[in-house]
Amino acid sequence: MTNEISRLRLRLCVVAARSNAEVVLQLSPGLLILLILAWPSLGDEPQLATGPEFRQALQEPFVASWKTIELRDILNQIQKEQQVALLLDRRVDSSLMPDVNLAGSPLLVDLSHLAVQLKLGISVPQNLVYLGPLKSAQKLRTLIALRSDEIPSQLKQAGQSREDVAWSELTEPRGLAVSIADSAGVRITNPNLIEHDLWPAAQLPQVTAVEALSILLVQFDLTFQFLGSGNAIELTTIPDIVEIERTHKLPAKSPDKLYANWQARYPDLKFQRTGREVRCLATVEVHEDLDDRPLFRRGNPAEIELARRNFSLKIKDVPARALMIELEKSGVKFVYDQQAFRAAKIDLEKLIELDVRDLPADKFFDAVFRPLRLTVKIDANTVNLAPQ
Repeated sequence: MTNEISRLRLRLCVVAARSNAEVVLQLSPGLLILLILAWPSLGDEPQLATGPEFRQALQEPFVASWKTIELRDILNQIQKEQQVALLLDRRVDSSLMPDVNLAGSPLLVDLSHLAVQLKLGISVPQNLVYLGPLKSAQKLRTLIALRSDEIPSQLKQAGQSREDVAWSELTEPRGLAVSIADSAGVRITNPNLIEHDLWPAAQLPQVTAVEALSILLVQFDLTFQFLGSGNAIELTTIPDIVEIERTHKLPAKSPDKLYANWQARYPDLKFQRTGREVRCLATVEVHEDLDDRPLFRRGNPAEIELARRNFSLKIKDVPARALMIELEKSGVKFVYDQQAFRAAKIDLEKLIELDVRDLPADKFFDAVFRPLRLTVKIDANTVNLAPQ
């Protein structure tokens, strides 16, 4: 009976109509993906970049300008022209009409600036760009890493296999989550925690079941945990702090100097050092920085020296820290002394307003931080901040 089920699940089953198609597809044992396609045929589905091509596409310069155009249409056009998957969180008003001027910076930089302008965050989990509430964006990749580490051994192959996932207009996310979980061989015990909603069409290219579920659930402020033997998962509220523990190894040459640099860059982290090994709880992005292996390597257009970059940005009532977080995703590093900031009563949560075009880095960062009573010194890709 088991062999018959396996053979059955390995089939490609297509139930097609002229306007829509529902596809149940299993390309590897234990991994069943439900694709609900809104296109007339599979051949019309846009081909989106993945892997190295995706990362390269985010580094390509992009020039465009929109006014009185809805956000959903702006993102759809960028996705179509750059072949990069963009997903807007359901909680964001897609009918907003922001003034958008992309003046030839790398696409990831421009998307980060757009996120700041809209008081959103941006996250890049593998093969797509997520735009959503700042706290959700800051937690998403770490949530994916935590859940991936927790996959039971018998589900490793299913949970880590990559497939395309797409859905049509007016898809109900609760049913979509149940289908994704079923594809990995697990059951959601409390799917009713996912509010009723109807979603626009979207594509998640080459995602794992854990990634797909996490991207879906984060939009309801939810994550999940495995139960018992791992055949079931329970949806839970995302905690306020989401961090993962990792160990980093200091180099044999000048380890103390690098360790001091880490402490200066991340004054809020609690490092535990034993010889050359350093353990800490942090987000995935911080761990990548400590290992000097960010998602986008130095030398790419988004991480060239700041002295060679110009900045354009229009924001209003955005916390300075939120802007810093998004700029870090484009290769900018900030170094400051937290104790000195406290003594000088420097508040990085202060709201700032900015409307600048094509400013060199020194003038741009001066415009950002002068209202906070901070001086700026730029060294390569690092912005050193100090009280005036």
